[in-house]
Amino acid sequence: MLMDEGMDTGPVLLQAETAIEESDTAGSLSQRLSKIGAGVLIQTLKGIEQGSLKPVPQSGDVSYASLLKKNDGLISWSKTARELYNFIRGMNPWPGAYSFLEGKRVKILRAKVSDAAGKTAVINKVTKDELAVGTGKGLISILEIQPEGKPPMTIKAFLQGRNIQEGMRFYEHPVD
Repeated sequence: MLMDEGMDTGPVLLQAETAIEESDTAGSLSQRLSKIGAGVLIQTLKGIEQGSLKPVPQSGDVSYASLLKKNDGLISWSKTARELYNFIRGMNPWPGAYSFLEGKRVKILRAKVSDAAGKTAVINKVTKDELAVGTGKGLISILEIQPEGKPPMTIKAFLQGRNIQEGMRFYEHPVD
């Protein structure tokens, strides 16, 4: 876009679109957008050089997003399973969607949605390779998790050697 007095409000020279896939995270989307952006930049420079681009004024309301802070990743379990699924994807890799289990912070890196009902923030199902937590509506089944001070791991690896049981709960602050 061309510069004007506002912030990011100038006329657009060239743009591209890409779909946000169901499996995308903020990190994977950012990588894809950087590749697309590099190609669009080259096309834009060629178009400017050739004089073939016509600036198009932007329309619609302006909105600005503040920079994310570490505490923006705190999970609010009262949201729906779909909202939390998208929140987890949007917070990955930074700042990471997190909650507290057994008094320790855990980041939830990947999950899937279930329409089954369950108690909010409570572990509703535990098997050797599944941990399903209730939300405001539906369940989130955690697929990948990162315990405090540890590397990311599958939920199966996380559950090995831990006494995680149905009825335990996640918290929005450390609880002993």
